[in-house]
Amino acid sequence: MNEIDDVAHKLNLARVKKNDKNIDKAVSGTIDLILDLAVGFFIGCFVGFSIDKYLNTLPMFLFICSLFGAIGGWYSCYKKYIRSKNA
Repeated sequence: MNEIDDVAHKLNLARVKKNDKNIDKAVSGTIDLILDLAVGFFIGCFVGFSIDKYLNTLPMFLFICSLFGAIGGWYSCYKKYIRSKNA
């Protein structure tokens, strides 16, 4: 009976490790998506601010480029979603 309990305990440990890997994968994917959105937006803001500073048209290009950066971040997230759905 002791061997059966030992095997059952090992199976439970294996299930817990598998669940931990799934949680780690989910957290990693979420952080990756958040970074894609944030980096796209901030790069757009930086480029827009730089253009506005050069042309002395402060809010115009900042708004336009930050919008393009946000759209690019969302598009990157969408591509990753489609890629993970097909895998």
